Parts: sequence; C-alpha cells; structure tokens
Amino acid sequence: MPRDATDTRERILEAATQAFAAAGFAGASVRTIATAAGVNVATLGYHFTDKRGLYAAVVARYFERIAETARPAPDDPDWVRTLIVALWRSIRAEREGLRVLLRHALDTGALDAAAPRAGTALFAEEVVRRTGMPAARAHLLVTSFGYLLSRFAVNTDAELRRVTASDDAERVLLEHLVELATRAIEGRAS
Repeated sequence: MPRDATDTRERILEAATQAFAAAGFAGASVRTIATAAGVNVATLGYHFTDKRGLYAAVVARYFERIAETARPAPDDPDWVRTLIVALWRSIRAEREGLRVLLRHALDTGALDAAAPRAGTALFAEEVVRRTGMPAARAHLLVTSFGYLLSRFAVNTDAELRRVTASDDAERVLLEHLVELATRAIEGRAS
C-alpha cells in the first residue's frame, strides 16, 4: 500500500476508534468519522467497504497492537511477570481501543462478536507451551486476566491509588496480578 494510502488508512482508524469509543457502533456516524479523518465517505468505503468492516479493522488493530508489545523472550525465567507487565502497559496505552471493546460488551452483552479469539489465543498458546496446561484452561486463564487487566486499565490513577491503598498503585496492582497469575498457572488458585 502506498505511503499516502497507509497514512489515510491510519487517520481513518484513529478517527473511527475515537468515534466508536465515544458513541459505540450504532451511535458512530461514518460521516463524522470521515470528517474527523479529513476524507470523504467514499474513501472510507474504499479502505474498509462499510461501517462493519471499519469497526472490525479497529478491533483487529487493537489486538495487533497488544500482541506486538506483549511477548516475553523464550528464555525469560520470569515470563509471567513479563507478560502481565507488558499486557498492562499495552492495554493502558491503547485505552481508546479498550473503550471500543467495552462499549461493545455493554451495548450487546457480549464481547465475543468484537474480540477475535486470536486476541487471547496467542497468549494462551504461550501458557500451554511453557506449562503444558490444557489449551481450554489456558484460554480461560488468559481471558480472565485480560478482563482483570482491562477493568483496572480504565481506572484513573486516583482510583487505582484508592483501590490499592497505595501511592505506588501500579506496582502494587501488578505485584498482585503477577501473584494471582503465578498461582493460577501453578494450579494453586482456588
């Protein structure tokens, strides 16, 4: 794809992420998105076919960005911590994309239609590879921690300090989540 087309596509995705995060799928207008991206509606159609295709691209982009940044090295002895911390930072950095997914869950009562299974499959495969855990259990574990991380990621810093009862809220929260994940992986979670 030529550089101008890539830039245009990226502008559209940014505008669409903002619109879907603010208004949900039903409330976001393709005209508003096109205007915010500085393109016409036909350009949106050229890149994404329709509103549903644009929405799917926003969701896929969110998961691609998360997956790009959250891969522990194969020989990392502290891989659980590395994975939790990387996922936390990535999800916090992609809060608008997260808002899109959460709005979808609130609007429809389900996340599966918006969140491709591949979003968690990558991390579940990592757990299976490193631990030998059955794939279904690893998928449930990764999904559970994705929800936990997402829930905390939408909090303000002040709310995180309140919840953790600490001025160093991020450190306390991450230590807690690493401990929970480690126990779950080692089969000690109840």
